[in-house]
This record gives sequence, C-alpha cells and structure tokens, in this order.
Amino acid sequence: MNFQIDKNSDIQINEQIKIQLRYQIINGDLPEGTKLLSVREMASFLGVNRHTISKAYKDLENEGLIETRQSNGTYVADNIDLPPKKDLESFVNIVKGAIKNTKSLGFSTEEFIEMAQTLYIKETNSQKNIKALFVECNVPALNQFVKDLEDELDIEVKGCLLSDIKEGKMTQGAINEFDLIITTVGHYPYLKQKIKNHENIFAINFGPYLQVINEIKVYPKHSSIGVICIGEEGSVGLKQVLTDLDVVRGPILSETMKNVDKVKEIANRVDVLVVSKFALEENKDFFKALHNNIIEYRNILQRNSVDMLREVIDQIKQTKS
Repeated sequence: MNFQIDKNSDIQINEQIKIQLRYQIINGDLPEGTKLLSVREMASFLGVNRHTISKAYKDLENEGLIETRQSNGTYVADNIDLPPKKDLESFVNIVKGAIKNTKSLGFSTEEFIEMAQTLYIKETNSQKNIKALFVECNVPALNQFVKDLEDELDIEVKGCLLSDIKEGKMTQGAINEFDLIITTVGHYPYLKQKIKNHENIFAINFGPYLQVINEIKVYPKHSSIGVICIGEEGSVGLKQVLTDLDVVRGPILSETMKNVDKVKEIANRVDVLVVSKFALEENKDFFKALHNNIIEYRNILQRNSVDMLREVIDQIKQTKS
C-alpha cells in the first residue's frame, strides 16, 4: 500500500487516508479479500494516531468497501459492486498532463494534490448539503419517488404529502429550508401558486402523461374517460392535465379508491379507465374483474427528469460554493 500523507495540509489526515484507500480498492490495487493492516499497525506505519485510522476505516466500512471480521482483522470486502474497468492509462496521462501544467504555473505537485483533495471534499459536501422536498399526493408513490430520487441524485430528499401543504402542516418557513421543491406535472400548478418566494420549484415526469395520451388517441375523440388514483389530489391532477390538453371531447370523470362503489359506477359509464400504477398494484383483483379497457398511468421516475434535476443541482451547488 502506497500513501502520501501531508500533515501540513488543510485536508484532514483521515480524509487523505480514506481517499487513497478507496482509490486503491476501486482500481483493483487492493483486490477483494485483501487483509489490511490493523488500526495499530496502520497508525504506526503512517505515524498517526489510532483514532485517525479508525475514522478512515469506519467510513470505508460504511461505504461497503471494507469489512471487519471478528477476531480476524479488517479486509477488503467481497462482492463489491465496482464500476466497469476503466481506461487507467488514459486517466494517468490526463493527470500527468495536469501536473505538468500545474508546474508551468509555478505550483508544486503537492499543491496540485492538495487542491484536488480540497475540490473533491468541497464537491462531496456541497452535494450532501443540498436538501430537496418532494411533494406527492399518496404515500406509496411518495415513498417510491423519495427513494429513487435519493438513489439517483445522491442528495437528501424529504417527502411531503400534498395534503400537508394544503392543510398548513408544512409551513412556508419549513418549505423555505429546502434548496429545491420537486413534484409531478399534475401538482405543479397548485404548488407554484401556493408556495411563494421560492424560485426552485420543478415539475418532473411529463413522460407518463404523454404515454397515457398516446394510448388514449386510439379511441374515438368523443370517448369518455374515468381517472382513478389512490388519492383525490392525484385523480384531480391527472384529470386536469387530460382536460387541459384536450385529449378527448367526451366527459372525464375522476374518483379515488377510497370509494370503491363510485369507481364501479364510473367504470360502467365510461369507455376507458386511466388508473395509476399504485392504485392498480394495490387493487389487482378489483380491476381484473372489471371489463373496461384500462390504461395504466405509470408514474415512476423518468431518466430525462433525473438528467434535468442533475443540471439544476449543479447550478445550486455553484451558488452555494
């Protein structure tokens, strides 16, 4: 194991150790199952205190890169989900070129490394410090979106039901604590009108609406539609989008799964049902027994929405740096 520790750097020593160990593991220099030096041995080897090594090891263990085997030491973890093998030679050439340019500007290699570490930590911390609020009308969709957004964007995302905003349980002051507000297209107009003085409110997932519209187009223009979601806000929001887009000339009725008899009544009156993914999942047998044509409203996180939000987050990070 090769380490470069600069005790005069502004970068904490445990961070320097963690960064270099992580790189050696991910790059394959420390293969799965490799036994690492004990905390005491590593501290002695690097000339630092044991707490510093313990902190670095603990962080890497939390990342799933190393594991402590009771009474047997610390090892590089097995079955690490590593990224595909990268073009190391090209990467090294890029770094060498950057170091050469650094020297031509009068800076040392040590200053280059310190700046790279500083920028890395700043980038990581600014990403983690960004807080987003996701607003949705029902609990299953809310939980799924929050999980997916956190996994995709690597930021803190808090979920909030639309009803909590309507009823004042989520106050304007609490909302302003978040860097950005995210919701789906159907709820965007209401939130934009309701939430004052917050410039970062974004609608995602127009794709599922387009999919529904394309499937409706195969039916006659004067067809009637029943919109069924778990919660009222969802069914009303989806109905409003279909109405605004003039998808059909026939009546558009909406209802929630809280009133099953009403849903049956609507099903008997309309030509086609548009049912949310989560309503279908929770009531499979009920909808299977109906004889209606059913279009699923697949309200799940879309790739283009993720890409858009990443650009937004980058802009927010720049303003916070």
